Amino acid sequence: MKPTKGRIAAFVACALFSFSIDTCLSQEAATIPVNFCKDASKLVVCTESQEAARLALGMGDYALANRITASEECLKAIYTYSKSMLCSVCSGDVRERTFARKQIQRLGMLAAPAIIDNLSSMNSTIAEECFKNLSTMRSEQLILEIIERTKNADSPRKKAALIWALGKMTEQRDPLVPGRKCMSESESSRLADTLIRPFLKSLNESETDKEVLAAIEQAFKELERAFDGRLKPMDAKSAAELEKRLGLDRTPSTPGVQGAEP
Repeated sequence: MKPTKGRIAAFVACALFSFSIDTCLSQEAATIPVNFCKDASKLVVCTESQEAARLALGMGDYALANRITASEECLKAIYTYSKSMLCSVCSGDVRERTFARKQIQRLGMLAAPAIIDNLSSMNSTIAEECFKNLSTMRSEQLILEIIERTKNADSPRKKAALIWALGKMTEQRDPLVPGRKCMSESESSRLADTLIRPFLKSLNESETDKEVLAAIEQAFKELERAFDGRLKPMDAKSAAELEKRLGLDRTPSTPGVQGAEP
């Protein structure tokens, strides 16, 4: 289901209202900087990676801190760019892949419409990137949007993908953008209990499609598992075991034995 301009505008407007920091939920709609929509247009045609990174980060940070509205043309430009970055995560060039992933996270909620529309991508790399990004940018409004999309999905595949995304909403990850934070474990758990599990339970009672039912069952398991993908300091024992597996053991031993000092 291709998004209409109106649908993109409606989702971004309500998503940005919710996904804010500090006291932004209570503030009045902010005046968009003169360069906001211009920057969106520049981003689509920008060929300099540093400039593209600056534009995406600036727009993403502003969207996090302010409730904004923007023209349909501006939102369409952001959507187009976000979709192109999702395609680039499959690039054979490591630097291009890494840059694309960071750009998506720099844009944050501005990229959400394109991310949700590509959850059911036949390309597993793109689909996985969408799931990961939604888990880092989750908010109550985003969860409600995914639930609404699930209700209106026009195929079992799309519905199953959206349900799978709901199952990712208790995951903990480290955003690639410095200073950005993933929702806390306690808040994630609260939203899972008050919004996601009740919806999945209700859907499970009325659904008949086997693919969708399997997705619901897996989503419940994922919510319970609450996968933690954050980087953690490695203790000395784990570090030593890893060194051995990589053939980096530097423990003095008999000459000629693998692992000995040269």
